[in-house]
Amino acid sequence: AQSCNVFFGELAVKMGHDYFTDYLEGTGIANLRALDKLRVSNPRLRGSGAEKDVALLSWMGTGQPVGSLELTMSPLHLVNIAAAIANGGSYKEPHIVDKVVNPMGNNLLDETTAQSVRMFSPQVAIRMQNLMRFGVEDESSVQYNARISGVPVAGKSGTLEIGIEEIVSKNGLWTGYIADEEYPYAIAVVTEDVRAANSTAVLIAKNVLERAIASGVQ
Repeated sequence: AQSCNVFFGELAVKMGHDYFTDYLEGTGIANLRALDKLRVSNPRLRGSGAEKDVALLSWMGTGQPVGSLELTMSPLHLVNIAAAIANGGSYKEPHIVDKVVNPMGNNLLDETTAQSVRMFSPQVAIRMQNLMRFGVEDESSVQYNARISGVPVAGKSGTLEIGIEEIVSKNGLWTGYIADEEYPYAIAVVTEDVRAANSTAVLIAKNVLERAIASGVQ
């Protein structure tokens, strides 16, 4: 009722290490790295040791970096995944720089390099859309606080425990989007070292999305 970790842990074990990692690589998650002329580090998804350790493979399925597992993903990567789900399985490379002009007045940014990248099949995207909508609309969910009056919101929350033994802090995250073409906004929020990990990230995301709607950001 409180976490989907058990489901995804069991699913990874049933899939097996090779099939599971092949699927992850097939989505292109490891290649999410395009931001104009700026360098963006690739996310790291490494399961060293999970080939023969079922417990590690289970943790890998939940997205928890336990033991020798590595999981490094920025808000940029998370929001690209949300955008791909919202757009039927594909996302468009994001841009934050409008133009780079040399002394001759030529724009050095090649706008034709922006491309649509497919991560999931449309069928998978539709199922994810429905689950993420339900996650926000269900009154028993911590994501219920992400609701915005007048527009449909879809999202996914998560928590990472950071630390060793009894010295543990929590990082919370929430990624989602507005399921309305009039407001084509996707967002990802990561909050570090907070007690109410999920709810804090959810409220921050809601406030930012409401502000974007009010200001007409494009």
